[in-house]
Amino acid sequence: MTQAQHQQWLEQHLTHTPDDLHQLPAGKIYLAETPWLNISATLIRERLEKGESCDDLLPENVLNYINQQGLYR
Repeated sequence: MTQAQHQQWLEQHLTHTPDDLHQLPAGKIYLAETPWLNISATLIRERLEKGESCDDLLPENVLNYINQQGLYR
């Protein structure tokens, strides 16, 4: 595919309405703007070793999994 073909394909499948992702049977592509978070495994490991919180870095269910599995120890 050429760049122009890719662009045309994207325009055909792109939506600016997140609800379309659930409403349309074939789905669409939604380009969400998300903040850039400077997170690394090293940072998580360092914080956990120091007993510091990682609540601002990871969702609760991910932190629970890390603790249950004994990761980053």
